[in-house]
Amino acid sequence: MARRQTGSGRGERAELMRKAAKPLSDEQIEMLADWSSGLVQD
Repeated sequence: MARRQTGSGRGERAELMRKAAKPLSDEQIEMLADWSSGLVQD
């Protein structure tokens, strides 16, 4: 994991999703990131 850490990793996950899901709005992506981080629990 040589990625730059943005605190809880939440911002990093949101950034990955932003690249993967271009048509979604930032708010939707943030919600998805919160949801997926709740599932993963890393």
